[in-house]
Amino acid sequence: MKKLFIIIIFLGMAGFVYANPGDSNNFYGNADGTYIVTISKIEISQDNSTWITLGEGAQQFNIASLTAGTDFSNYVSNTSITAGAYKYVRVTVSRAIQIKGSGTNSGHVYYTTAATVSVDGGSLGVASAADDNTNYAIATIVIPSSASSPDPNEALEVSGDNLIVTRTLDELFTVTSGGGSLQITFTTQTSIEFDPDDSPGNVIFWPIPPSMSFDFV
Repeated sequence: MKKLFIIIIFLGMAGFVYANPGDSNNFYGNADGTYIVTISKIEISQDNSTWITLGEGAQQFNIASLTAGTDFSNYVSNTSITAGAYKYVRVTVSRAIQIKGSGTNSGHVYYTTAATVSVDGGSLGVASAADDNTNYAIATIVIPSSASSPDPNEALEVSGDNLIVTRTLDELFTVTSGGGSLQITFTTQTSIEFDPDDSPGNVIFWPIPPSMSFDFV
């Protein structure tokens, strides 16, 4: 069997009823050392019917940390996976995400604060006034129950405090006999989206999925 070190997290955060994700006036900022998610289960499947659990048990991961890739790899408890081609990944992740960072718009810097606004069973963050870092803090954002993904290859299901994300992989991941590991590097640049046009006159923000690179060694 192949020793499998693969952790893939997909956070579907579009479809907010309060904010306007992807709006042309929005701007993006970087996480400042904090982008914390809590994962409770990761599974893979060949047919989207029979699932194999890779790792299970609630655990926090700071994907803005330099050790994030290693931390994810260590979460995998099932490292002997039946050989075959796997096309689906399913992740159960808490709807609550902690993030801290800032973004620049028209020469002014906006910072995350602990303030939030309620949105359909969840929350979005309220940014600071321009260039005011007095209340710069970690924000806890709860993905609203209306969250959906614009990606046809990604399905979201809200289950209590968790979000179950099922992803159809762009390419099959083939498990064969022999050794090897898949290492993941996260990039949290431009991982916060700010909306300057939202009611009630505040700059609203929320986390967006980090970019990832994969190396097989």
